[in-house]
Amino acid sequence: MFETDKEVLDWYEHQPRALSKEFVNSIRWDEVANYPISPEFVPVLYYMRDVESYTEVYYNELLRTPTGRNPFFRKFMDRWSVEEYEHARLINRFKNAAGIQTSKDWRNDAKAAIPRSYTVENQISSWIAKMFGRHFSGVHMVWGAINEMTTLQGYRRLWKLAGHPVLEQLLRAIAQEEQFTLIFTGRKPGFAWKVLTLRGNYQDLW
Repeated sequence: MFETDKEVLDWYEHQPRALSKEFVNSIRWDEVANYPISPEFVPVLYYMRDVESYTEVYYNELLRTPTGRNPFFRKFMDRWSVEEYEHARLINRFKNAAGIQTSKDWRNDAKAAIPRSYTVENQISSWIAKMFGRHFSGVHMVWGAINEMTTLQGYRRLWKLAGHPVLEQLLRAIAQEEQFTLIFTGRKPGFAWKVLTLRGNYQDLW
């Protein structure tokens, strides 16, 4: 259990990247097409890629809130945003290697699909968040932990159902980085481990 903000941030910043350059280079991208991907999983991969890429949008939104102005959370956000984009980029690379065509400008295409109403609503919610000050950050961390929990379970479910060895290798590494984020947002390792073991042994994640 972490006693202070500094302890949890120090722990988080010292976790090595699962998706290191060496790991990414070790993935057998040339073997992706050797294993079939069921058509039913194609839209799931699109969804996961786009949601990961939307972190850029969330990051910029949070900069306008008490969370983004807090130096402690800002350091976490800076690493988190880099990792999430890398997840999106690698999922897109997998799709291309599997023969699933994507736009060269897929990142901007995904952002262009965000409804205008979302932008307006977000501006309003940012103003409301400022009214609650530091209390907003606590709510945001709970919201973030819930999102990380569902993301982890989603990746785990996909690699089990898809039965694609290269996809599984990639998603396990992504899941490991998502788990570090979950522990940070949950603030207590014990809390995170309980979540990860709700539907099976946590060691099955990677």
